[in-house]
Amino acid sequence: MTDNLELAAKVGGVELLAIVDDAYDPPRGEEISEGAFTRFVLSMEDNPERIVALSEASEFTEDDLDDWEAFAAKADLVADLWNLNVGVAVHNAMTEELSLSLDILFSDVSQDRISKLQQLRPLEKLLAATNVRMMKLGADPEPSIVAKANVVFLDLFLSSDVPPNPVPGETPRTLLDQARERATRYLEDVRRETQDDLNAVPPAFILISSLGTTQIAQNFRKKTSQTASRFRFVQKQALEREDPQDLLAIAEILRTCRASALFE
Repeated sequence: MTDNLELAAKVGGVELLAIVDDAYDPPRGEEISEGAFTRFVLSMEDNPERIVALSEASEFTEDDLDDWEAFAAKADLVADLWNLNVGVAVHNAMTEELSLSLDILFSDVSQDRISKLQQLRPLEKLLAATNVRMMKLGADPEPSIVAKANVVFLDLFLSSDVPPNPVPGETPRTLLDQARERATRYLEDVRRETQDDLNAVPPAFILISSLGTTQIAQNFRKKTSQTASRFRFVQKQALEREDPQDLLAIAEILRTCRASALFE
């Protein structure tokens, strides 16, 4: 099926994909443990070429390896390194070895968010098979960045306050409503980026959720006035099972991406 997704992306002229999910939100510096920082430092000092590469790819300097607390206080640097780690930012200086060092740095952060991140792994794996560039973005990226994607996978409940596996009746309804409204506003903001450019086409959207239903998704589409031919809904659990119906829904959006843009 992954071969079909790669072919579908080629037929549809898909060149850039985006996942927008709060699981990718940049962490606070204090979320990086001293132990993880120490292991990161060792991995960098043992391989000086990684220091050079990271300095080219970001505002990182060798002095940042000196002190954990000083490093953790640099919120912009932490966010930049996180974005390189999860694929939000891309730089030619990045290597597999440097990626391993960043994995070490954020290992405890990922552990804290393991449930939400694990839910996204099947989708990341599927999209990686398309050989199309993919951005992994948190809950509040600049709409202008996301508007450049051909297809956007948007979390229905866009809030870190919503647990990865909400229990019906236990998660406050107001919390879910606010998170869903945030996703609604975000889709509208992305579409607004292209509305005054006759040559620009807004992305197609695939709504993803571990809790949503087809009916909720359809109500979401109608509320945002999103074109039906450029909208689908898939459950995160179905992607883990590689449910054929949901995989076909993704393939259909990829395959028809160029043609359906004519109706925007």
